[in-house]
Amino acid sequence: MHIEFQNTNEELWAAHAAHRSSGRRFFGDAKGIFAWVLFVGLAIMLFILLRRPTSSAVAQPAPQSSGPDLGLWLSVAFLVLFCSFVVFIIVWVRFKRARKDQPNEQPHQKWDLADSGVIIDLGTSRTQMQWGAFCRSLEASTVFLLYATQYSYHVVPKRAFASAEQTAEFADLVHRHIQPRRQASS
Repeated sequence: MHIEFQNTNEELWAAHAAHRSSGRRFFGDAKGIFAWVLFVGLAIMLFILLRRPTSSAVAQPAPQSSGPDLGLWLSVAFLVLFCSFVVFIIVWVRFKRARKDQPNEQPHQKWDLADSGVIIDLGTSRTQMQWGAFCRSLEASTVFLLYATQYSYHVVPKRAFASAEQTAEFADLVHRHIQPRRQASS
């Protein structure tokens, strides 16, 4: 079977969404981890502020401090984490804008598929892979993902196939040679 295609940004985002929905994450992605750190930092600061005694009419001697003020250190740590989060968001927004402004960055791909393996021709390079090189596959609503590693995958859009029968033939070929196969909800 021979197919030719050039992935669109929409297909790449669909592949990314399918990939993210297929994995198990304890905290989520990096933005989720930053959000949890910020939440915990705010909770600790609020606890420290509420724990401090209020001033009374009777003057009391100031307690002697034997070490650095924990509230100050937590405030500095929170400020550093907050600044890191802001920088992360700025970089993320610029990355998304750069992806949106470059619609033709994906090369035209020619794939030759057989029971022996896959040949991927990008024009500037040609890769021959046996089916054993793929550790798993994933089918989403508009794309197939063929994983070379846990996080590295090839995106094959369903529109690259001439008919529903050819799409089913590809799915059967992938199902026969790559195990396990999971269905994404997107």
